Amino acid sequence: MRLGAKFTLTVLVILAGTMAANTLYFLNTSARFHEQQLVERGRSLGRLISLISPEAILGFDFLLLNDYTREVSSQPDVVYGVIVNPRGTPVSSYINASDPLIKEGFSRSSASTDVLKVLEELSGQDALIRLEFPITHNDVLLGRFLVGLSRESLQREFRRQLAIQALVVSA
Repeated sequence: MRLGAKFTLTVLVILAGTMAANTLYFLNTSARFHEQQLVERGRSLGRLISLISPEAILGFDFLLLNDYTREVSSQPDVVYGVIVNPRGTPVSSYINASDPLIKEGFSRSSASTDVLKVLEELSGQDALIRLEFPITHNDVLLGRFLVGLSRESLQREFRRQLAIQALVVSA
C-alpha cells in the first residue's frame, strides 16, 4: 500500500472509532435521561395519589380509590397501580391488561385476577420499574401505593436511536 492510502485508511479508522464512541455516549446519555424522566413521572403520580388517598381510605370510599388507581394506570407506560393496606392486602388496584408485560407474562399461565399473584409474577421483570409510596394521615400509615412502570417505550426509543446512529455512522 502506498503512503497516501495508509494515511487515508488510518484517518477513516480513527473517524469511525470516534463516531462509534460518540454514538455509544449519546445512546447511553439519552437512555438514562429518558429513564429518569419516566421515573420522575411515576414519582409525581405516586406522590399525588399518596396525598389525595388518605381521605378516601378514611372514608372507606373504595369507588374513589378505584378511580385513582384506574386513572394512574391509564397513563402511558404504567403497568399497574395498587393501593394496599398496612398489612399488604390490596384495597384498590388496576392492572393494564393491554401492556405487553402482562400479556406475555400471563399468556403461558391462566390469566389471574389475584393482584398479589400478578405483582409477584412481575417482581422479577427487568423491564419494569417498581415504585412504592406510603399513604399517611397524621403520621399514621394507612397503606402504600405501588406503581409499576414499563421500560418498553425506553427500549423502543433506544432501538430507534441506535438505527438512526448506525445509518449516520455508515454514511
